[in-house]
Amino acid sequence: MNDNQLLTCNGCGELLPLLPATATQWTSPWACNACGAITHGVLSYRVAPGLRDRVRLAEDQESPAGQNSSPPPQPTSNISSPSVNTSPTALERPGGFRAGALKCDIETQATRRLETELAQANLAVNCTGRPFAEKVMRHGSARYDPARKRRFQDSYNDAAGRVGRLYNELQAGASVELHTAEQVSRESLAQAQEDLDMFVTLSLSPTTQEYPFRHALKVTMLAMAIGTTLEWDEPTILELGVGCLIHDVGMLKLDAALYESPRVCDLAELAAIARHPIHTINLIAQQQKALPLAARSVAFQMHERCDGTGYPRGISGAQIHELARVAAVADVFVALTSPRPHRPAILPHAAIRSLLYAVRDGQFHGPAVRGLLHTVSLFPTGSPVLLSDGRTGVVARANGPKYTAPVVELGSQHGGQHETDMLDLSTRSDLKIASALESLPAC
Repeated sequence: MNDNQLLTCNGCGELLPLLPATATQWTSPWACNACGAITHGVLSYRVAPGLRDRVRLAEDQESPAGQNSSPPPQPTSNISSPSVNTSPTALERPGGFRAGALKCDIETQATRRLETELAQANLAVNCTGRPFAEKVMRHGSARYDPARKRRFQDSYNDAAGRVGRLYNELQAGASVELHTAEQVSRESLAQAQEDLDMFVTLSLSPTTQEYPFRHALKVTMLAMAIGTTLEWDEPTILELGVGCLIHDVGMLKLDAALYESPRVCDLAELAAIARHPIHTINLIAQQQKALPLAARSVAFQMHERCDGTGYPRGISGAQIHELARVAAVADVFVALTSPRPHRPAILPHAAIRSLLYAVRDGQFHGPAVRGLLHTVSLFPTGSPVLLSDGRTGVVARANGPKYTAPVVELGSQHGGQHETDMLDLSTRSDLKIASALESLPAC
């Protein structure tokens, strides 16, 4: 990054990690941490970490950067205000482009067939069975079972291999059945039933290898967990899972340099990426009749946004299938918390806050983000945290609506041995999480 491209503070003249906006981008108000002056620009993540720490979103002026322990605004679905670009890249944004900037009008026989079905369908979730959540085993503040944890990890690696083979076969034009997608989704749901928090934590672990199918698998897992929290029935959650699992197969029709580039894509390159849902629908055209409409809707629409800033069609609100609105939230959260060639990952807590602000701006479905918040907590499972009494630990289990008070696993050294203790913050009015940490301090 050439420092000559960066903006300087309007108050003290300090160099800031901000770029001027292009014609298609929104700017955001950033407060200088040195003097408090407001500068409008687009945050660059291709700068040194120390430089990134010089600003904070103006909305967060009430507390120092990195120390926000109070919950952000509750998700709503009708709050409107200027768009705030809080994500590392426009592709995975919750913001960044004006409505229609990435719209693609290309039609194929497969997309016309799908969009005709969607025009005649009810796009709201209508569950008729018992909530799958009723089957989920509750573990309170219990530690993770080590044997189960190893089994979950082995199952994830096996599933990733099968999904990778499915993607490659579809991309090559082979005539394949999509039973693999349904089978992996069923296996995932069985794990969620055994231990939802452990299952979610596995889905939140960052991945850098074998994009896009490992990303798709993690999105599938997180989306199904959110569907469980929303008390959907098993068939509905399975359709959500299948749609998430196949949604990125169209990426294999693109030049890999587009998503492996060490720089941020320009608008023309993003427009090419925005066509990948169309490629996906074309690749699964032979299996369209075997796939439920809801699953195909997820694969086609999960990159749409409620305010019309998504792709490929730039549709909004109720035009987007409800399952796709949930999938969109899972997809962006997994993307933000995973490193990419052009930028590092952001902390899960920062990703949650980013999505909450995006809900305020109308980009995401409020109930979907609330479902994510109740599934992973404000400080998502697996996150190292600092408590208000100075102790540190790792968030192990969420507490549903008590999203600021999860179960934290504390570690300590006694007699040369590492011991752990589980602390349910929902039972302790004298303790709270003070901040998220990048890692636990060395013992």
